[in-house]
Amino acid sequence: MHSLRLKIQIGYFILLIPLLISLLLSYLSLNSIWKRIKILEIMDSFTENILEARRYEKNFLLYHHQEDIQKARDFAFRAEDLLLDFEGTFLKISHPDLVYQLKNELESYVTRLQELSLKTPSKEELTEEKKLRLAGREVVNISKMIREREINRIHYTFQRIVYYLVILALSSIAVISGVGYLMSRAVVRPLEQLEVCMRNFALGKETRPRCPETRDKEIASVIRTLYLMLNELEARKEQLVQSKKLAALGTLLSGVAHELNNPLANASSTCQIVLEDLETLDKDLLRNMISQIDSEIWRARDIVRTLLEFSRHRHYEPQIYPLLQLVEEVIIMARGKLSPKIQLEVDIPEGLKIYVDRQRFQQALLNLVSNAIDAVGEEGRIIISAREDPDRYGVLLIVRDNGCGIPKELQEKIFDPFFSTKGTKGSGLGLYLVNEIVTRHGGSIALKSEPGKGTTFYLFFPYERPPKNE
Repeated sequence: MHSLRLKIQIGYFILLIPLLISLLLSYLSLNSIWKRIKILEIMDSFTENILEARRYEKNFLLYHHQEDIQKARDFAFRAEDLLLDFEGTFLKISHPDLVYQLKNELESYVTRLQELSLKTPSKEELTEEKKLRLAGREVVNISKMIREREINRIHYTFQRIVYYLVILALSSIAVISGVGYLMSRAVVRPLEQLEVCMRNFALGKETRPRCPETRDKEIASVIRTLYLMLNELEARKEQLVQSKKLAALGTLLSGVAHELNNPLANASSTCQIVLEDLETLDKDLLRNMISQIDSEIWRARDIVRTLLEFSRHRHYEPQIYPLLQLVEEVIIMARGKLSPKIQLEVDIPEGLKIYVDRQRFQQALLNLVSNAIDAVGEEGRIIISAREDPDRYGVLLIVRDNGCGIPKELQEKIFDPFFSTKGTKGSGLGLYLVNEIVTRHGGSIALKSEPGKGTTFYLFFPYERPPKNE
């Protein structure tokens, strides 16, 4: 059974079996009772005719009216006709000897009634009257006996029906409980496991949902569709991150061009001096000037390399880096946006290491620094600090500014995609991507802000913990 639909259908079919059995048992039992009630009606009609015949018989013996004996004969004949017509039924409900005895007694009773109707009884015929009464009484007793037996059979049948229904009810409860348990194992449990899998993924406990292995077609189809959806979302998220980086590159070009121009200008000036005074320069001075040119060229190369690393699309590759070096490279890229009246301070121990993907980390930090620059305006203070967090086994990076701050009612939405406090100037993706990058490193981000006093972001990055890749 590799289909939930088939399992449910089989479960319903099993549940129908006790119902069908109860319906069949009820039909057979009620039909049996109905037949016995019809037989009982025949017996009652037979007994009623006999009792009527006896009543008119007694009237005749008391008042010697011929019409009484005639009516007695009529009722006796009716009883005799019933016995003859339903002799087979009488044989089914009673012992054959008892039926034949009833038949003989009834024939004797009818015969004596006929003989008595032909002559007026005298004292010499009292014996015949006694025989008549005895025969009538015997017929009544036998018919009552047969009727009583049939009533007892009806009672027995009814008790047996009640017994069977109780047994069937208990069996049905057991079957329903068993089927319910099996259905919960075969149908509900895979769904519950799928729910737990999705809940763990939604809470961030798992990088990818570890859905249970199942051979049920429906659940397997849901899992395949889920993975397809997640892959599509991940691909679109990567495209979104890449487009955001490209947009950020556009805003950084002016600042980076300025930074790149400085070493190139220094190298060019030194080259001109060397060319002009090449013949007269001392060898040590010439070596020193060439070393300066080489240093400035390497400085320009580092700036270009930083840009290439920032713009290149690749998977997360976390490594251990000196945190101060990464921060200084970000400052180089952001310096073009800094006005002269903005103080950018760095308070990070030289030996502090961090386990991150270089490109993604610098992208997140650059977004925070850019937001801080926008928040402080033309004049302000930005502080980037970091320290070890031994309680959580990681590094806590803090970016603080004394800018305009964020209203409390907006702080819960600040990490939502496409939500911006800058109006049309912002894309609404900067802090969303910061949150995504920190989360995929296995870390966490929090903020503390007060309008008019500034904003502080707290970024925690754990040690030696792989990020959440696909």
